[in-house]
Formats: sequence, structure tokens, C-alpha cells
Amino acid sequence: MDDGEQAAGYSVASRPASYFVAAFDAAHEAMCILGDDGRCVEATLAACTLFGVGVGQLVGRRIDEFVSPGIRDAFIDGWATLLRDGGVSGEYELLRDDGSSFAVELTATARVAPGYHLATLRDIGERKAAEELLARQRRQLVEAQSVGGFGHWDWDLVADTIEWSDELHRISGVEPASVTTFAHVHDRLHPDDRAEAEATVREACLRGERFTHEFRIVRPDGAVRVIESRGEVVRSDDGTPVRMFGTGQDITERRQAEAERQNI
Repeated sequence: MDDGEQAAGYSVASRPASYFVAAFDAAHEAMCILGDDGRCVEATLAACTLFGVGVGQLVGRRIDEFVSPGIRDAFIDGWATLLRDGGVSGEYELLRDDGSSFAVELTATARVAPGYHLATLRDIGERKAAEELLARQRRQLVEAQSVGGFGHWDWDLVADTIEWSDELHRISGVEPASVTTFAHVHDRLHPDDRAEAEATVREACLRGERFTHEFRIVRPDGAVRVIESRGEVVRSDDGTPVRMFGTGQDITERRQAEAERQNI
């Protein structure tokens, strides 16, 4: 052992452990070393920041102290699974000392050393917020479509797969997700309007322009509804039509009112 090693207080044999500690301390990820009882024995600066405590203040505290009461049982079950199976992962809503909550994706590996377990936590608050915003926007879109009597559609021309919104399915009197191809749409069209609808699709693909087309659909119960469809074609770099999307609105009452006014 040279003078530098003596001054540092470790031998060649202890170097790997020292390097591990140094790497752990320098890690940007939020990581905790936990004992069998769930108490933190070591934590990175990122973990302390995530939990909202000062440097070193996680040490000695049980990880389940930060778990909200509503998921405490599930968290305890997860800890038992970790010890039994050697690993566990999941998303949890945790609480800081100030009462604020934060969402994390937790991945834990058991027995990285005898009696010690590694937990890595990733803050997913921004992702959760984005998901909640998207879900809220979708709810608002569904509500707006229901009030306005219109829905949206998206047609992959290459795969011939169609996505109809729930409102379009409702207007057509069919179960959600039952219309998935143009053949399904064709089946819903009034027999007298099928040829014209197909011609409109061909013309739109040829010209690549936005279009508006009016046609009738026949519900399974025999009721006939008038639909106004607006769409647009998307082309690939070589000009090939690859996608078509747009909206469909039930204008039956409007057309009936117009017909009544003309007959007065």
C-alpha cells in the first residue's frame, strides 16, 4: 500500500466499495439505500431534493413515512413483494413533510448487499399533469361533440383502418369501436348514397383538397340520419394519399326544418 492509499484510509481491496460510494453520492438520480426495516441508510442529493428535505435528512427515516394513508397498505404489500421476489416497480403518490404530494415511478432491487436494498425514484409529476390535462381536454371534446351532434374520424388509407369517435358511433346507433374500416362505414351508408360517397373519396384523394360531403346513414333500427362530413387528405412526401381525417355532424333536424319551410 503506497503513501496515498494510507493517507486516504483504504486498501486496494477496499477500492471497489469506495468507488461505489463515490459514484452513488455523485449520481443525479434519486436513489436510496434501505435496510430490511425500510429505513433509509443512504440517499443521494437528488433523493433529498425530491422528498423536500435537507442533505442527509432522509437517513434514519422509514420510506413509508412519506406514503399517503390511502395507498399505505398497497405500499406495504409492495415492500413484502420486494423482499420475497427480489424486485418491484410501480407508481406511487408520496407526501413531503410540508404535506405537498408528488408522483414517482419507483423501482427497487432487493439485496444489493446483505440486508440492504436499492430504491430508485423518478419524478413523474410533469407526465401526470400532462396526462390529466389530456384527459380533461378529451372529456371537454366529448362533451362538445355530444352537445353539437358531431364527431371526428381518422382514416389510415394505407392500412384501411378508421378511428371513429364515440359520438359518431352514437349518431350511427352502433357500439363504440365497432367501426374500424371503410367497409364498416360503407355498411352504414344508405344504399342510394354509397356510390356518391365513394366518388367523393376518390376525388378527394385525386385532388388533395378539403371537401364537404352530405350523405345518409341507416341505423340498425332502420332510422335514417343525414350526416355532413368535412375532411382533408394528408399526402406522403411523394404525393401519395396516406391519411384522411375530418368531422361528421348530424344535420337531420336542420334538413327537416328546411324542407318544412319550403313546403309552407
